[in-house]
Amino acid sequence: GATLAALDEALDAHAADHRTHAHFRDASNYENEVRIAYWRELRGFESFLASAAFADAGSLHAATRGEFGLWLEAFTIPRRRFETLFS
Repeated sequence: GATLAALDEALDAHAADHRTHAHFRDASNYENEVRIAYWRELRGFESFLASAAFADAGSLHAATRGEFGLWLEAFTIPRRRFETLFS
């Protein structure tokens, strides 16, 4: 809905270097929207976290008493620790 559209716009506005999304219905018949974003620079990610769209998503989650889930996993990797796997 509107919250996902605002999050997508915020990802664009706050310089996500790459992003992708998926939609699926799980075994419990819940619809799932997944957004994955990558930033090369921490500043862009921090800017996204400070955005109104991100704050609005958290507020909506609280206001609906958990009618939808919001999950964030973030980590930083020093360049010297990057690796590529080919299979």
